[in-house]
Amino acid sequence: MNPSTRQLARYGWRPAEPPRRPVLLVNPRSGGGKAASAGVAGRARAKGIEVVIFTSGQDLAALAHEAVAAGADALGVAGGDGSLATVAAAAAAKVSHLCAFQPAHATTSRSTWAWTGTM
Repeated sequence: MNPSTRQLARYGWRPAEPPRRPVLLVNPRSGGGKAASAGVAGRARAKGIEVVIFTSGQDLAALAHEAVAAGADALGVAGGDGSLATVAAAAAAKVSHLCAFQPAHATTSRSTWAWTGTM
C-alpha cells in the first residue's frame, strides 16, 4: 500500500475495482462546445467507454437512470455544474464509480477527469 492509500484507508476508503461497463454522458455544447472540440466522446469510445450524447430538452436524469438500468457500473459526465449534479444524484447508490469532466478546461494541457470518488 502506498502512503496515500494508507491515509485513505484510515477514513474507510478502499481501492475500487476498475469498472466493467463505464458510460460517459456528454453535453457537446457545454463550455461553449469545448467537450466537442476536445474530442471527448471519440477519446472515450477509443478506450471502450460507451458514450451517450445529450442535448437540451432531454431528461439527463432519465438518461443516467437508463444507463444504470442497462448495466453501467460507472458513470462519467462531460458537462457543466448542473449536469454534474444531476448525474451524481441519479448515480447515488447505483454505481460504483462516478467521474466528471469539466469542458471549461478541455482545451488546456492539464485537461483531466476529475475523480469524484467511489460510491
